Amino acid sequence: MDDPIAQVVEGPDGKLVLIDPVGFAVMMAVAKHNCKLTLASEHLACIKINNHHGDTKVIARGMSVDGKKCYLTMHEHTSFSADGKERKYFFVTRGDKVVPPQHKLPDAVIALGFYNDNGVMKVVLTDEYRLPIGRREIGMVAGLIDEEDYGCSPLLFCGRHLENPKNAACAAAIREFKQETGLEFFPHTVSTPNLYSSAGMTDESVCIVIGVATGTPSKKFLEEHEDIETGLYTLEEAVALLDDPDLAFGKHTWAFLWAFKQFGFPNYESS
Repeated sequence: MDDPIAQVVEGPDGKLVLIDPVGFAVMMAVAKHNCKLTLASEHLACIKINNHHGDTKVIARGMSVDGKKCYLTMHEHTSFSADGKERKYFFVTRGDKVVPPQHKLPDAVIALGFYNDNGVMKVVLTDEYRLPIGRREIGMVAGLIDEEDYGCSPLLFCGRHLENPKNAACAAAIREFKQETGLEFFPHTVSTPNLYSSAGMTDESVCIVIGVATGTPSKKFLEEHEDIETGLYTLEEAVALLDDPDLAFGKHTWAFLWAFKQFGFPNYESS
């Protein structure tokens, strides 16, 4: 996934202040628990916006180092209880806008690939260092869905052409699979478009694409900041990961592994 290496916070005077990703994550966590924000928070811009959340304002933006792309935006929502008490809620969006649910498109794709290794079916998992948790995570190929993905030619999917946003999700899955693992990816199954990542703190949503992977794993397509190892696991090897107390999992990965333990791998034939 194309995560920011650093962020730029816009202050009320219009100046951009560079802060590290961990500092930004800590600032968001503190705000979420209604603690007092200090230092940087006293200088953040408060920009009121009109959307379906009501009285909501932007209090911080996480920008790329060159200041051209907004990765994350922190919002503060103010409401009042029936007895007139003010309540504040903090949440984060991908990009710089809060999108009404009827117009919401998935922000990212998660791709689960199965690999036929000389007749032995294996699942493709990643072992990636994740800065916000300060450790490596067992997961699946994942990445942001780019605007350009919506302009891709329709993919032939199970004998028919996909419509957006599923077509865009498949295009992103194919690209991210090649980049992170070096493998070719052939989509077979696409989830509903908006599977929400953590609705208590963000409206980020993903689309899961399941398919078949072919080729030879390689690191040659990784971006400079990515630290990803690709693993091809048999059913027995994959479910054994669940018993390792030293491993960290993405919640969707753990759920898939648990399902594999109960029911085995699905029957995907190579494209």
